[in-house]
Formats: sequence, C-alpha cells, structure tokens
Amino acid sequence: GLPKNAGNYIITISYNSESIDLYYKINRNQYNISEITFTDASYDYDGTEKTLTIDGTLPEGVSVQYKYDDVVTTGVTNAGTYNVTAEFSGDSLNYEAISPMNASLVINQIDDPSYVALTSFEAIAGQTLGDIILPSNFSWVDPLTTPVGAEGQNTFYVNYTPNDTVNYKSLTDLPVIVNVAFLASAVIVVNDNQEVVYNGLPQYPVYSIVDSSNTNVESTYYSLTLEYKLASDSEYTTGYPKNAGVYNVKITCASNSPLYLDSEEVVLTFTINKKVISLNTTILEQNYDSANRTWALLSTLIKSNLS
Repeated sequence: GLPKNAGNYIITISYNSESIDLYYKINRNQYNISEITFTDASYDYDGTEKTLTIDGTLPEGVSVQYKYDDVVTTGVTNAGTYNVTAEFSGDSLNYEAISPMNASLVINQIDDPSYVALTSFEAIAGQTLGDIILPSNFSWVDPLTTPVGAEGQNTFYVNYTPNDTVNYKSLTDLPVIVNVAFLASAVIVVNDNQEVVYNGLPQYPVYSIVDSSNTNVESTYYSLTLEYKLASDSEYTTGYPKNAGVYNVKITCASNSPLYLDSEEVVLTFTINKKVISLNTTILEQNYDSANRTWALLSTLIKSNLS
C-alpha cells in the first residue's frame, strides 16, 4: 500500500526478479488560521474574573489553551497588565505547529469606594502638621515637623493610600485647608490685700479671668484652683479659708480649650478679720430677783445676742 501520514519513506518496486527503491516524502501540511484573530482588551476592575479569547473558528482537530503571564489559568481578577498567550495544539504528525498568538489584557484600577475627601482641619498657631490627626489611609505630603503657619486659612497637601493598593488608586497631592487660630491668653484680675470679716463660712477674694477683650472666660475656657496658707504654714491647702487670719492665697487657672494658654498664677494677701461682738447695755439692766435667776437671765440674753 501507499503511506498516508507525513514523513520520509522508501518505496520498493519489484518487477519479475528486479526491484528498485524510491525515496518518497509526504510533507506536513499547514493549518489555515487566516481567520483567527487575537486582540487586546481593557476592563475596569470590578472583582470578577476577566478573560481573553481568540476570535474565529479553529480548524478541525485544533485546540487552544491560554497563559496569563506564562501561567495557565482560566482568567484573572486583579488590576494589572497581563500578557496573554494563546497556544495551539493539533495533529503534530501531519501539520506544522501553529505559532502562539499574544495579546494584552488590561484591568484598570478604580477609585476606592471607601474614600471620603477631606475638607479642613483646625489648628493653633505654633502647632505642626504632626499635631493634626489625619483619618486612616491619609498622610501629609510635607514632614510632620512642618509648622501650620500663621493665623488664617493655610493650604497643605495629603496623600491617600487605600488598603487594597492593587485594585484601587492611590491619590496624591490632595489639597486640604488648615484653619489656624491665634492662641489666646487670659489674665487673672484681682486686687491684693483684700479683707473680709469672719462669718463662719469659707471665703475667697474677688477675682475675674478675662481675655484681651476684657471678656470673662473662666467658665468657658478655664478651670480655677485656689490654695491658701497662713504665713506660718509651709504648705498650701486647696480650697477656701474659713477662720480669721492673714493668708497667702494662690490662684491658678488651667485652660480647658486648645485655643487658650494656661494663665500665670497669682499670689495675694487675703485677710479674714475677726468678727467684733458688741453687747447691748440693756442686757445688763435686770431687776434683782435672786442671784441664780439673774445670772441665768444674763447668760440667756448674752447667748441670744451673740447668735
């Protein structure tokens, strides 16, 4: 019989007692893939698998497999640029090998859906960017030691880095406003050498805490601490003095607001004078009754007057 498949053959022809060898070759054919195309594609990341396939109908007996960056897989999901290779296989005995085809598959990064734009921050003159706490995923472009600047609205820039840097875009040089406030101060206004009279209750000097506009700011921005001691005492006692005496009174104000500085303490002399007791002379004008009765009446009247 005659050979069918591609290859090199020796055909022997015999006639009577004679024979002759003929060399016979069947060349491999070529598959017709002129209508097969493999083109680039681009998608936006959406969390689903993306694939790239050839267009056209393969010749009978030919199959194809795909490699994404040299890895055989059904497709890819994450953002990136992939080199996709279509590798063909068929009847390698009788047909020439089909050269691989290459195309590019691009999955584009998208904006992070959890991103929320920043608008402005509050700061105080003298602070630095490091004193302003940014939300997660944000960072200052400038060093943290950068001053926030003078009073007013100052513009700085931040970068945003998503948790998933493969599929979501990182954002750079985003402008934000820093509202810089002047760091105000207040003073304790109080007169030295104040005097009051003992009344049995704790007492304190008259004072006020005012800012530069002479507005009282104690309850809004400051907490007051008052301490006192007699000249003979070595330690201050927190609170208000009650008993008669000459006291050193120390007033300290701590700021409750980042917009105000702590006020300097003030020490003054505060005197609680003894209460003067006077008896009405009519108390002593009692008719004699008996010694015991008279002194009992006197005692009662004196106590009543003192109270």
